[in-house]
Amino acid sequence: MFPRWRSLAATVARGEIGTGLAQQAGDSMVDRQLGLLQQKFAENGHVESAAELLAFATGWGRADHPSVRRAAEVVESEAHEKTAIYVLAAELIGKAGSERHSLMLKAASARERIAGLKLRVRSNARDALSWVELARWHSVVGQSEKAKVAIRTATAIVDSDRYVVRSAARFWCHVREFGLALATLRKASESRSDPWLMASLVAVGHRCGEGDAFRRLARSMVKRGGARGLDESELAAALGSLEWERGSERIARKLLRSSLVVPAENTVAHVSWINRRQMLVEIPEGAASAAVSHEALAWQFAERGQVAKAVGSCRDWLHDEAFSAKPAIVGSYLGVMSGMAVEEACVIAREGLCANGNEPMLINNYAAALASQGQLAEASEALGRLRRLVLPAFVAATATATEGLIAFRSGRVAEGEALYRRAMERAPGDAIIAVLAELHMEMERTRAGLGRQRLQELVAAHARSSDLGVRLAVGRALAVIAEAGEGVR
Repeated sequence: MFPRWRSLAATVARGEIGTGLAQQAGDSMVDRQLGLLQQKFAENGHVESAAELLAFATGWGRADHPSVRRAAEVVESEAHEKTAIYVLAAELIGKAGSERHSLMLKAASARERIAGLKLRVRSNARDALSWVELARWHSVVGQSEKAKVAIRTATAIVDSDRYVVRSAARFWCHVREFGLALATLRKASESRSDPWLMASLVAVGHRCGEGDAFRRLARSMVKRGGARGLDESELAAALGSLEWERGSERIARKLLRSSLVVPAENTVAHVSWINRRQMLVEIPEGAASAAVSHEALAWQFAERGQVAKAVGSCRDWLHDEAFSAKPAIVGSYLGVMSGMAVEEACVIAREGLCANGNEPMLINNYAAALASQGQLAEASEALGRLRRLVLPAFVAATATATEGLIAFRSGRVAEGEALYRRAMERAPGDAIIAVLAELHMEMERTRAGLGRQRLQELVAAHARSSDLGVRLAVGRALAVIAEAGEGVR
């Protein structure tokens, strides 16, 4: 369970900040700068001052102040419509609502925040918190190399602060430099005494094949703290996960139960992940909502068949960790597989591609969502982006099935069936991919009027599948069968 990487303000709000540099700075730094910008705008009322106040306030979660709304009104009335700051202003005062505007807003917001943070680090080159935030926003727009420079600068200034170190570790995991993540955590002197840092050390160490190196010290830290509070929650969960993978289920259950007494958001999400693979411990009713775990809520809604709510939670999760591909992959998968939130799947996939433009599964899901809406040329163009990438076998098989979907919807039935069958053959020992490919092929055959008997057989065979994706596809197949029946009558 890698650490979360949120903004400083969001981390403070969740009580995860610690007693180091970030807590000392806290909101006071932001409020002080906001006050100066408000005063400047009040004195001259210029659109330039309004834009500066608006960009800073939205970047640091202070857009609800009345002076910021007045600044937005000035910008909206005087700035050019195509500028980034105009989009921010229009959104704030309710004059932007389309998907295109939403995507423009995200890009505009990121550009404005990056520009503002660059000014801050130029004026104070040793502001480690601003360097971390600059790295986060570079990551949000997919500028990983620039983010690397910023995160290295932050850890060169402060190498033991909880917020800085955990943010840096999560960034290195994001770019799959796990060795650097582990080195960053090892270098932090506080890792041996701070349970939050130790939790990250256990998780990243395990990913690097060195989980056992920290196990004894982590266990002693849990025993000292009692694993009964928020500060020990992630550590107990990380240890429980380690014991589960070692096959020590009794110890794992004990640790995971203790991690849920006062759970951190990441703990709830991780225990939920373990339970989807093997039911170990009951998560207390309402824990996901109380901890505001968008990830855990997404899976809860999906299991209940509330797919639109699940995709909505994935969007909240994506806004929480906008640099991560996983929320968009999960949300687009759920929306497409169920057929119940295809438009929403398309939107979240497109948002996720802003930060992770070369993520193969996200590209595939985006193409599938477009094809499901009849946007076939756009779907083919999107899927074509995979040709320049080296694909894992399961992604290659999935992409072949998506090609089959595009062919069927384009009226090329024989080609579509051949592509689906090729996907089934290429499925790398993964029965789930083969089952999903056949289910979708038979749905397309049924839509094309080629018979529904085989689809009915597949539905009967897989209605009680342990795999959520298969169950969602079965639900979609039932709807296709019902539509075909109405057509016959």
